[in-house]
Amino acid sequence: MQKEGLKLSDVKSLFLPPPDANVAFSQGGIDVWVIWEPYITRNVQGNLRRVLIDGQELQDLGSFYTTSRKFAKEHPEIIKVFLEEFIKAEDWSQKNIDKLAELETGDVGIDVLTLKKIHSKAVYGLLPITD
Repeated sequence: MQKEGLKLSDVKSLFLPPPDANVAFSQGGIDVWVIWEPYITRNVQGNLRRVLIDGQELQDLGSFYTTSRKFAKEHPEIIKVFLEEFIKAEDWSQKNIDKLAELETGDVGIDVLTLKKIHSKAVYGLLPITD
C-alpha cells in the first residue's frame, strides 16, 4: 500500500473465509483480496483479476517439522531416515512437477493445470532453523 501511496485508513478491511471471499472477489464485491494458493492461480487463470504483489520477497513460506527433544535423543536413526527420505521426496517433486500434479489432483480437488502452475512457483529444499 505504501508503494502505491496509500494509507491503512484508505481501505476498509473485511475478514472472509476463502470460499466467501472468492465469490465476492469474482463478482466484483471486493476490489482487493489478500490470499494464498490455489486461489491466486485460479483467479489469474480465469482472467478474473491480476496479481499486484505476490509476497515472494516478503517472507519465507516454508513448513516446519518438529519433534520433542526426548524423541530426537532416543531415536536419532528415525530422524536421520526421515530427513533423507524428505530430501528425496522434495528432489523428486521438483523434477517431476507434471507427475506430482497428476498424482495429487484427486486428493486435493484441484485440476492438474492449476497444480502444475502452483508447483512451478514453489520453493523446494530443506533448511535448518537458525538463530
